[in-house]
Amino acid sequence: MINGTVIEFVATNLRIITELATEQSLPVIQDDEYYGEGYIYENGAFVKEASFIEQGRRGERAEEFSQTIDRMNPAWYNSLTNTQKTSLETWRQAWLDYPDTGILPTRVDIFN
Repeated sequence: MINGTVIEFVATNLRIITELATEQSLPVIQDDEYYGEGYIYENGAFVKEASFIEQGRRGERAEEFSQTIDRMNPAWYNSLTNTQKTSLETWRQAWLDYPDTGILPTRVDIFN
């Protein structure tokens, strides 16, 4: 927070960030890592906003599901053993929890 205002960086132009940081007497971001990402200035440092982290994790989950679980059909699922089904359910729940936990699940063997 600066003067009671959260400075958000959802940037499409690094020049705008640099000008804003200069106007506010903040450290100027020069690293391309920050370009186009959501950052806030907090406790003297630029930190990635939690909502952007969670949004990125949801995107990773959607990508993983599109390559694995979304391709399953009833015949394939019904051919799995009970152990494989339990493993699949645990893996799916870990992915559903991933945006909050940050723990990246390891792909189950049936998809390798």
